[in-house]
Amino acid sequence: MTDSDFLHAQIAAGDADAFGQWLAAAEPRVRGSLASFARVVDTEAVLQEALVRVWQVAPRFTPDGQPDSLIRFAVRIARNLAVSELRRTRARAIEAEDLDEGVVDAPVPDPMLRQAIVDCRDKLPTKPRMVLD
Repeated sequence: MTDSDFLHAQIAAGDADAFGQWLAAAEPRVRGSLASFARVVDTEAVLQEALVRVWQVAPRFTPDGQPDSLIRFAVRIARNLAVSELRRTRARAIEAEDLDEGVVDAPVPDPMLRQAIVDCRDKLPTKPRMVLD
């Protein structure tokens, strides 16, 4: 049993400190599982909702005997929430391969905004302007 599995019984009993310890191990994995949704879904809101749901269903959750059952359950909840949000907004997730290779469409730069920034920078005193340059 891993530490996170060991904490399940305490979490199910409502121990907020145990949930905090579990959360420290689980949060990076759950957040990472949402990377492909980051440009089209509010992944922070999805993450928070998933973690709240884990806390709520922990007393009824039954580990499957594999390591990190509760973390894998949290990942599944988070991804299902993200997919539901995609369907609701009709957005499209980015494939993991595209995300890794940087094939994601970058926003088109706004030339007027760029010029406004340059004009403002040029009006700065010498030292602050040097920092921006």
